Amino acid sequence: MLTTSGGTFGKPMAEHAIALIFAFNRAIHTYVRNGERAHWEKVLPVRDFFGSTVGIIGLGDIGRETAKRYKALGAYVIAVKRTLSEKPDYVDELYTESNPDPLLERADVVVIALPDTPKTRGFLSKDRIAKLKKTAFVVNLGRGSAIDQDALIEALREERIAGAGLDVTVPEPLPKDNPLWSMPNVIITCHSSGLSPTSINRNFEIFMTNLEKYLAKEPMNNVVDFNEGY
Repeated sequence: MLTTSGGTFGKPMAEHAIALIFAFNRAIHTYVRNGERAHWEKVLPVRDFFGSTVGIIGLGDIGRETAKRYKALGAYVIAVKRTLSEKPDYVDELYTESNPDPLLERADVVVIALPDTPKTRGFLSKDRIAKLKKTAFVVNLGRGSAIDQDALIEALREERIAGAGLDVTVPEPLPKDNPLWSMPNVIITCHSSGLSPTSINRNFEIFMTNLEKYLAKEPMNNVVDFNEGY
């Protein structure tokens, strides 16, 4: 039997995703580049987050914390998860991972929070990328393997989607000659979304709770399903 520290990283990773989205919507990454050469110029267009449609792929700890914050900030939230369940109040529409098209076709922002398993590798395939709106911004927080990265690069280069915020890539570290580094519509962070000065406290609390349950011969939290891979 194996348990995980699920519940430790959702909060900081949700904030990291917000930072990537807001930076892109307000062109902060472009202003930073302009600032390096002392160039003063307004960057247009800008995008509103409030009133936008956010799609969240994967509704585990990271996906749930992300959905809660986006709903509070005024977004319409569509989510997909592995198995259908009762829809939480911070999600407006809920679908299974076998039927992501309603999310892909309508989302202004797509946030991917999937683990690396045989079922999730290449989830955002070339065909599914083709379903995205031209104005869509893709954020990946889970594992780089969830996206067909070559297809994503092609879509970004041809401006078939608006941009991407990537905290994970294939491989890691991302090679210096990878075109993602130099794309003006891409923001890259280095698998850092889970960093938090308080993560160790949450991790220890989860461990202590499970230790108490184990000693009391009670069912533990976050038990790994080896058939699913997480």
